[in-house]
Amino acid sequence: AAYATVGQSDADKDTLLGRRAMAAAFFLDGEFDDAALYYESIEEIAKESEEQFDLNYGLTLAAIGKDDKALELLSKQQNSQYFTIIHRHWLARLYIRAKKAKLAFELYEKAEKNNPRTMILLRIIAHECFGVGEYQLAADAAKILMKEDPQSPLIQEYKTIYRAATAGATLKLRGKKVQPPKMAYEEGNG
Repeated sequence: AAYATVGQSDADKDTLLGRRAMAAAFFLDGEFDDAALYYESIEEIAKESEEQFDLNYGLTLAAIGKDDKALELLSKQQNSQYFTIIHRHWLARLYIRAKKAKLAFELYEKAEKNNPRTMILLRIIAHECFGVGEYQLAADAAKILMKEDPQSPLIQEYKTIYRAATAGATLKLRGKKVQPPKMAYEEGNG
């Protein structure tokens, strides 16, 4: 509410501060299309913190499916002090969608091991890679999940991804065209 109050005030609404505040207010409310409009309106103006702007704008664009620009913004800020695990997760998704799945796997390799958030990153990589037909990387990610997190309540999910991805990778190696099946979470089973 504080961001919206600043962004809508007569003194600030047409200023850089006001537009940043409205972008933040819409972002926090999950209204990413509106947030993107505000970010776009100030993109070329000198920014107080380019790193934070790029990261927030990158997440906003990723949320509305503007993957190319989101990938550009997030990847250039991955060494920023403001780059969080949320940014890392989205960057992995964006790399995979851009057919650069190996770069997503490198994000995992550089991440802190034995951290639950790193396991979430690996799970994202397994699912996203499987979804775009990068079966070998999906299998590799699932295999690591099975090894590193054998007591997880998700172990059956890891095994299913591993088996399906291994089968897909084998068929691809044999020159077969393979379409990934719908996963249970995509079919609305819950």
